[in-house]
Amino acid sequence: RVAAEKDEFEARLQLKESQSVAKVNILRKEAEQSVTLWEMADTLQTEEMSRILATQRLQQWEAEQKGRQTQYHHLLALQAERNAERSARMQLEKFEIEARVSLAHERSLDNAQAL
Repeated sequence: RVAAEKDEFEARLQLKESQSVAKVNILRKEAEQSVTLWEMADTLQTEEMSRILATQRLQQWEAEQKGRQTQYHHLLALQAERNAERSARMQLEKFEIEARVSLAHERSLDNAQAL
């Protein structure tokens, strides 16, 4: 009877050890999964930061491009204004030359009549 109780006690002890080993293995796997999840979360956070930085660089580049485009349009407007002023000056010079030619022609006609 003592031997049977001893065997039963050892069997229960062995069962508890097996259960403890199984629990340790489960906890170890859960810990490994947790580490993997933390590593994945860290990777995702790093990727998100990279995406945010890339977005900020893109927005800065777009702002610079808009600034350059605005400057370009301003320069085009100034160039058009200068061209218009040059054209007006040339037109004025043309009218002045035509007026001088006309006046000279009238004087030469007057001088011819006076002779």
